[in-house]
Amino acid sequence: MERFSLNAGVKSACAAAATAILAAGAVMARPDPLQDLDKKMRTSKKDLKQIEDKIRTLEDEGERLRKSESSINKTIKELESKIENSTRRQVQQKRTIRETEARVSRLQEQTAVLSTEGKMWEQVVFADLKTYHTRAVFPARLSRSPMEERVLRSVIALRIEQIKDTHSRRQALQEKEKDLTVSKTKLVKARAEMEQEISVQKKSKDEKRDMLKTTQGKRLIAEQEAQKLKETREELEKLIGGLADKKKKTLAAQREAELLKKSFDERRGTLPWPLTGPVTVTFGRHKHPDLNITVISNGIKIKAAANEPVKSVAKGTVVYSSDFRSYGRTVIVDHGGDTFSVYGLLGDLAVKEGEKVAPGKAVGTAPDETAPQIYFEIKNRGRSENPLNWLSPR
Repeated sequence: MERFSLNAGVKSACAAAATAILAAGAVMARPDPLQDLDKKMRTSKKDLKQIEDKIRTLEDEGERLRKSESSINKTIKELESKIENSTRRQVQQKRTIRETEARVSRLQEQTAVLSTEGKMWEQVVFADLKTYHTRAVFPARLSRSPMEERVLRSVIALRIEQIKDTHSRRQALQEKEKDLTVSKTKLVKARAEMEQEISVQKKSKDEKRDMLKTTQGKRLIAEQEAQKLKETREELEKLIGGLADKKKKTLAAQREAELLKKSFDERRGTLPWPLTGPVTVTFGRHKHPDLNITVISNGIKIKAAANEPVKSVAKGTVVYSSDFRSYGRTVIVDHGGDTFSVYGLLGDLAVKEGEKVAPGKAVGTAPDETAPQIYFEIKNRGRSENPLNWLSPR
């Protein structure tokens, strides 16, 4: 398009033209996609490393908790075995205590019987002594019956031995009863200690079970967190893979753009014309036909026939297709390597943004009006260049 200079009276027109050119430059200027992809990949890889470190930490913690569970389970089994053994011993102790109590009871009964027997023998001896004493008062009688005297003496001596034997057996039974009572006391004490031991073992077992539940809970939490992180890691790896693929595609697109640029540069002076008509406004400085001012044109204007197709001069991608201020209906085609062709003052648009175009592909038509003309510009690396240096000579 044209922009005006050297005349204060046309400042507004110059400002409008300059704004249009700057706006067109803004459309063409784009950030480097590779830098953005590299930044995203570095950030994603850093996040991935942190996730992998966390997964390893959680897996190590899970392994430690599993070992702890195994140790606790082993301890619980040992305690259960001890409790079982202690319970068996307790049952045996109870049975032994009952047996001891029964033996003590029997000994007490036997002692009572011997005590009664001893008293009986004492009464018998007393009666025999009384008889002997009575008879001894009359020695003549005993002298007349020496056999009776010997029998009486023998009977008394036997009764005394029987008393001694009964007393001895009662003492033995009492000693046994005493020993059994002591044994019973020890057994009762041992049973109490065993009950205390079993109580301690059961308490320890309950504590270990609680510890096991806590450990299992922690392990499950660690495993669940590790699983979530693994899923996140998989998604992040997919993201990084996608970014890598995108980078490859971007690199490929850049290489293609560079090839297009090279191809485009090599075609300098050989490009086909967008229209067949003559140039009505040339590139650069020239005097306005109606105003006494110097005009600078960044492109050229080409005379056209009404509704005549306007064609792309080279292969590229449409990056803009819409109305654009003083350019009217405009199409901008990216030819790669920061080289663009601009088609303005169109009547109709024939392409959409993002569409690929080949050389000779119609991007629009000339307007249906009297003396139609279109605007054509070549922008190379941010600078407008004379389109006639690019187009094939006529």
